[in-house]
Amino acid sequence: MKCLESYRDFFEGSAGFRLFGERKFKLALEVLENEIQRDADRRMREYARFYAAQCHFVLGNYPAARRYLLQTNKWAGRAEERPMRMACVFNLAVVEVACGNREKGLGIYDKFRTLYENRLLPYDRCMLLLNLGLTHTQLKQYGDAQLCLDQARVLADELEDAHLLTYTLYYTGILANRQGDLNRSREFSELAVATAEASGCSYDICRSHWQLGNQHLRAGKYDMALKSLKKSIRIAKQAGYQVETAKCLNDFAWAYFKTGKLAEAKSYAEEAIITGRDAGMDADSARFLDTLEQISAHINDFYEEEKLIAELERESARDFEIVGYSEAISIVTQAIRTFGPCNDPILILGETGTGKELVTRALFDASPRHKGMFFKRNCAAIPENLIESELFGHVKGAFTGATSDRKGIFEQADGGVLFLDEIGEMPLNLQSKLLRVLEYGEFYRLGSPDLIKVDVRIFAATNKDLADEVRAGNFREDLYYRLNTIRIDLPPLCERREDIAVLVNHFLFALNEEYDKYYKVLTTDALQTLESYNFAGNIRELKNIIRAAYLTSKGRQITAEDVQRYFQKPSRRQVAQTQTAAPVLDLELDEEDDTTASHAPARDEKNVVPFENRELVDQTSLKEHVLSAERDYLLKILKQCDSVNKACSVLKISRPTFYQKLKSHGISLSNKRLV
Repeated sequence: MKCLESYRDFFEGSAGFRLFGERKFKLALEVLENEIQRDADRRMREYARFYAAQCHFVLGNYPAARRYLLQTNKWAGRAEERPMRMACVFNLAVVEVACGNREKGLGIYDKFRTLYENRLLPYDRCMLLLNLGLTHTQLKQYGDAQLCLDQARVLADELEDAHLLTYTLYYTGILANRQGDLNRSREFSELAVATAEASGCSYDICRSHWQLGNQHLRAGKYDMALKSLKKSIRIAKQAGYQVETAKCLNDFAWAYFKTGKLAEAKSYAEEAIITGRDAGMDADSARFLDTLEQISAHINDFYEEEKLIAELERESARDFEIVGYSEAISIVTQAIRTFGPCNDPILILGETGTGKELVTRALFDASPRHKGMFFKRNCAAIPENLIESELFGHVKGAFTGATSDRKGIFEQADGGVLFLDEIGEMPLNLQSKLLRVLEYGEFYRLGSPDLIKVDVRIFAATNKDLADEVRAGNFREDLYYRLNTIRIDLPPLCERREDIAVLVNHFLFALNEEYDKYYKVLTTDALQTLESYNFAGNIRELKNIIRAAYLTSKGRQITAEDVQRYFQKPSRRQVAQTQTAAPVLDLELDEEDDTTASHAPARDEKNVVPFENRELVDQTSLKEHVLSAERDYLLKILKQCDSVNKACSVLKISRPTFYQKLKSHGISLSNKRLV
């Protein structure tokens, strides 16, 4: 209070007072307590006790603050130290109101006003009116509160004191809020912030932003609350205001909690506890801890619920162990149901990482041979000089090192299924033997004249365009047509982006089961990032990214930054091609350069350009043609559909992809009906 200004020189002899002025309350309290015990000057001891009471009040220890103020007030009465007595009585009223004894506090204020108002300096009179106004507000005596605050504002304007004016505006905002006038409350709170910022006082700026954030928090405007509280925390940390930092962090945690950002909420609640402990806020520790416990309990409930939902979604999305809801993958699962029970060979075509082996396993499970043996051999992984022996077997002496007869994989798979992966890599001289097995179910072991009969169903897979291989002379035409009797084309991941969320959920469920420590989920931003990324390695790449992000992410949430860290970076050649080629959209269906549609060769091959002559094709003009056609089609769909969801459904693409394409083509929705 200004009534104590005459003793400032005396106060400044106290180290505790200097620390109090720096708002280092915990350290100031330790020094002041020492001065109370050891200082020989009674006056100095009592002044130290008065400021120790102020420290206790700020740190939330109200009983100690009350006890010290009563002791100092008693001494001041005996010593006829009227300014100190006035300060003690005033602060006792403040303490009682803070303790919840508002009626008692108001009684002390009224008594103080009766005894000392005529002797008060204008500054102290304004402070009295401010505290009276706040107390009347808390007691719902709104008329009296408004009268006190109006008088305080007149005094603050006369004094041209920005500090007093800031608090007058803020307390008026609280009054309006209690009266239910939220717009008026916000206006006064914003005026308080503007006044504080104009004054340049870091404490007033910090506190006004904090109070405005509290107003937004109570009004349910959580994003605005976060914005104001963030500014307050930044200023408090820069100025070293530990008490204000801790309180703001606690409110910041609640604001994040209300927006559903549980990981951030927990992090800030923990920081509030640590900061409060360092500041000596023992009385507030229970409140901060309660915040953390409530957030943690909600997080546990949330993750248990998410875990249950994820498990249910995972089960409902699985069909033959194939995960997804998209139309593209539904066609595949329907083909498995249709062709699985047959006995014909099946050709599975798809890019690397699209799940060819998984489909063959599903076909096997759906076939009458599911009780038999399932064998797999990768034609690209077997050395060319050993592949014939591996597949068809050999007799003793058939070649150097053949010391005994050996059954080939076809004999071992008799009565079951043989999956030949990378069939396009099979040497040409062995393709005729494979064709004979397909046609007649018979073959000769290497070095043997004896014909062997087997009953084996063949599943073959490749990521090559076998029609191109036929033209190039690398694959037998008759074998191609025999294998191509039944064909299943696996869509790349870019053609089934709507399945990414389900696939991610499936992979996370497996990882959570594997690392039975805690349950992790993907944030919305991370999922949107994945849905807009082009997976060159398809599902395998997605699975690897999720696993890496799961293992390296901190906390229970996997963020966009966690997944982006493992995205493939373009090679120098790709970068050069991108820089020199015409602008190309990130098309899911047909914008890949020389690997386009390698997963699904067309049945009519008359116009296909041989691989060795492809460099002669005008790639740029082709891309421009595709871009133009796609833009026209997008405009057509936009005219027909009245919502983004409907447009995405017709186009069979996700919302992020839809918006990406609009942006790439320079199409704006501002004049469209879609929202």
